[in-house]
Amino acid sequence: WAGTGVSLSLQSSMLGVWFELPYETDGLHSLFSVGESNAYVSFNGTTGKLSPSLEMERSTTPDGEVFFCASDARCDDPTILGGLTTNLRTIISTRNPTLVEHKLIPSHGRIANSEQIFRFIDFPLLQACFQAAGTTDWVSTGVSVGRREVPGGGIASLLVNDVQYGDAAVVPYRADGTEIRYVTKNGVAYTLNHVFKIVQPSDDCTAAIDIPARAEKDIRITTNGAGLLDVPQLDKLFGDQALAGLPLAYKLCYQFDPIDAWADTNIRISWQNAASGIRVNDKANTAQEVRVALPRIAGTILSYYVPSPLTLSAGDSVSLISPQGDCTSTPDNPFSITATASGHITVSAADGVIDSSSAVSVLFPFVYQLCIKPVSTGLWTATSLRVEVLTRSILLPSLSGPLSPSRAGAPLPQITASLVSETRLEAVNYYTGSSLTASLFRCSSPCGSMPYGLASCSAPCSDWRPANGSLGGGEAPLLDGVAVFSSVVVGGSAGRFYL
Repeated sequence: WAGTGVSLSLQSSMLGVWFELPYETDGLHSLFSVGESNAYVSFNGTTGKLSPSLEMERSTTPDGEVFFCASDARCDDPTILGGLTTNLRTIISTRNPTLVEHKLIPSHGRIANSEQIFRFIDFPLLQACFQAAGTTDWVSTGVSVGRREVPGGGIASLLVNDVQYGDAAVVPYRADGTEIRYVTKNGVAYTLNHVFKIVQPSDDCTAAIDIPARAEKDIRITTNGAGLLDVPQLDKLFGDQALAGLPLAYKLCYQFDPIDAWADTNIRISWQNAASGIRVNDKANTAQEVRVALPRIAGTILSYYVPSPLTLSAGDSVSLISPQGDCTSTPDNPFSITATASGHITVSAADGVIDSSSAVSVLFPFVYQLCIKPVSTGLWTATSLRVEVLTRSILLPSLSGPLSPSRAGAPLPQITASLVSETRLEAVNYYTGSSLTASLFRCSSPCGSMPYGLASCSAPCSDWRPANGSLGGGEAPLLDGVAVFSSVVVGGSAGRFYL
């Protein structure tokens, strides 16, 4: 063995940088487009996704400062530090860690004026340097930020099922439920006036697309006022078999106001039929086969399929990578497995079944896109199919009546628990034949022993202790992701309980 002269160190101050997709990707090698106004960082704690419904108070104490420089520079280089300006360096205000749903959310914050910071940077690849509050040392973080080429017009990027594209987007052919979101430049507000359409590649944006098999022309795609293109209209357009014989790449045009002229987004949309959907445990669920949430449960079967009349072939290769990554890029889509990419997986049979033991069980809980290399072409292609690897599924309970107060030994109202994904709260309905088990805890202090007639206690409990011996009916079969507890009973003496 010989020394390399290369040393490695670990830092735990700054965990990642995100643009427009906070906490859905690993944050270790993010991409930014000039015009995107939101950048996020995460500090300390354990990385994890944030529920979109969480609201946390911003701390008044800065967590530190950050600047970005060329990837081959040193963060402590005095020539770089001496040239820092307000455009390249910013104070980061964090939000306090908050205990929500019994899990600790890491401290995180938005980089102030991030749009201005990245507008002046012209490097293809940057590294993040960090200085903790109260210190004078700048340290390298191992977090890189790449620059995405920005299309012309008022659109910074498209998100197809949360897979991000800057110039050439891909849509799965004949896949119902595909969502396309657009990110405006420079913080332009979303309104219902925003309208899109596709035209032939050689036409200008005033033209109307001509689908020979359909009488209607000049098909407009409306939006919901919040950056989402109308899903039923997209299903109708992308699922039309008449499009199969037309050019593969279409020009996407937009109009922000009825009085505006139609303009080119400089983003092209193509259809791919290498994979139209993903199924978990062979469970058909048309509305969600373009976006699946996959708990890390042993024995889970992950598979993809192609639209009829196409058929699958043995020998295809697939991979799961970041939704900001490029399926054709070796750094983004590496051959071997990493913590945030599955590596190339060979599909041994003509059934589309992926070895999920290697693809899912070892991946960190983030959102991924499915890449595929059909044996017929030998070329990697994006599919815009989204796979969310879950740390766990969230249970959303609903009650048929008030849960408290209740008399000891009396049946509680029926409790229905639904499994949903963490980022989108969509149903995880792939599991049938297993069951959910409830646990009961009793408050020991204060108000642990409640005298007869005392219906409630306003003081918060400081000591919850297991009390499953007092619980009856605490197990329910799981059917299509839903469990119904219809005979839950809490016995024993009166007290405060937590189910």
